[in-house]
Amino acid sequence: MKARTVGELLRISANTLVERQLAWDIDDGLLQAELLYAKVSATSRTQVIADKDSAISPASLNEYRLVFDRRLASEPIGYILGEKEFFGIPLMVGPGTLIPRPETEVLVEIALERCKTIENISEYLNIIDVGTGSGAIAITLARYLSNFRVYGIDVSEDALRWAKKNEELFNLHDNIELNRGDLLSDISVALEHKTSVLVANLPYIPTEEANTLPEEIREQEPFVAIDGGEDGLDLFRRLAVQLSSVLTPDLGCVLFEVGAGQISWVEDIIRDGIEPITDKVLKVSHHRDLTNTRRVLEISYGI
Repeated sequence: MKARTVGELLRISANTLVERQLAWDIDDGLLQAELLYAKVSATSRTQVIADKDSAISPASLNEYRLVFDRRLASEPIGYILGEKEFFGIPLMVGPGTLIPRPETEVLVEIALERCKTIENISEYLNIIDVGTGSGAIAITLARYLSNFRVYGIDVSEDALRWAKKNEELFNLHDNIELNRGDLLSDISVALEHKTSVLVANLPYIPTEEANTLPEEIREQEPFVAIDGGEDGLDLFRRLAVQLSSVLTPDLGCVLFEVGAGQISWVEDIIRDGIEPITDKVLKVSHHRDLTNTRRVLEISYGI
């Protein structure tokens, strides 16, 4: 990696990432290179860009090579950096947890809107985040909804360790409770029929498709957080039959992130789980992400 200036190093790195299919395009490659160089130089990406014409020292080059080699070995950049920005905040991530994706922010935006309405009309201000992972959804909701109690659940102890680190990072002990559990099977008795909001970003990629994902996802991130079974809908079916144990009959809102083309199937599954709970009319909405994919299913009643 022969480079005299920071800018030359970044350009060489970006081209290499594109060639190795570790970046979508040259812009994505440059972004990754800038973030990696910011890490080794203990500065910001903005400063790295400002210093692009500066000479690069042998020591800085050697440090950069070490982290860049990790990226070339398909280690996710979020793991290398130790964090991933989500909804404007840096969340700690690492091996054992799924790295938060931008499309999940759509779910959070809708949840915040619905919770502000529910806050004024319900005595049960409990939110359950099923499959909390790094705690991205739970942490964000707790930061903006101080009157709610957020319960994050995940089957993976490794993922929960990262969620707990983020809980500590943002000092949210009074707003969040994190527990290990298989969907809602181990839910606290205190939440039975007292939950007004449930959100979930469950594994939804069909197994056959999951096995063809890029190595940095398939081999590095936890497969259990990606694999949704033969048709990608296994966990939605299992969760649907458990909803009656937690949701309030008078009002409620459930939000699910889903894969492309899945939303109508998931709607039918979740409807079957909610209809026995309430005599209220179910309101169904499909929300699109930035790629215009129908990404979030919302079913609410009584609000």
